[in-house]
Amino acid sequence: MKDTTIVGIALIIILVAIIAFSALFSNTKAPGLEIVDIKVKEPEPSLLDSRYIIIDLGESVTLDVKVQNKGDNITQRDAYTVGIDVIYPDKGAEYWLLPSEQLIRADLGPGGKSSHTFRLENRKEVPFSGKFRIQAYIKPIKTGKEIARSEKVTIEIKYPV
Repeated sequence: MKDTTIVGIALIIILVAIIAFSALFSNTKAPGLEIVDIKVKEPEPSLLDSRYIIIDLGESVTLDVKVQNKGDNITQRDAYTVGIDVIYPDKGAEYWLLPSEQLIRADLGPGGKSSHTFRLENRKEVPFSGKFRIQAYIKPIKTGKEIARSEKVTIEIKYPV
């Protein structure tokens, strides 16, 4: 009788351990990472639209990007990157020195936030006047596929006089 009870308890403990480990490692839900805000920090944006800026040829723009985990999972540090992309015009990145992607360096639990600052420099040696549209994005390091994009920021470069 004692042997049967001990074996039963051991089997229950093993079963509970297996379930706990499988739940721990099967966290395959999609991350709830989103870009909740993108702002122009420098130079000061327009009073009418905080996502519209006019600069001179060769100037730089500093953007502040806020990332938030709106899901139920805890995202692991150094598993995701945040970057900046020129989405309009098609070959618009040729006119900018874009910053490299930044790692999200903290574990973000549900509701956790992360802030990232990017400085884009307009290439003075490649003259252009007109509007550019910029977006921030989030990518997992493993797949490299974008999982979120921000609102658009419009940067207009004045025609050199």
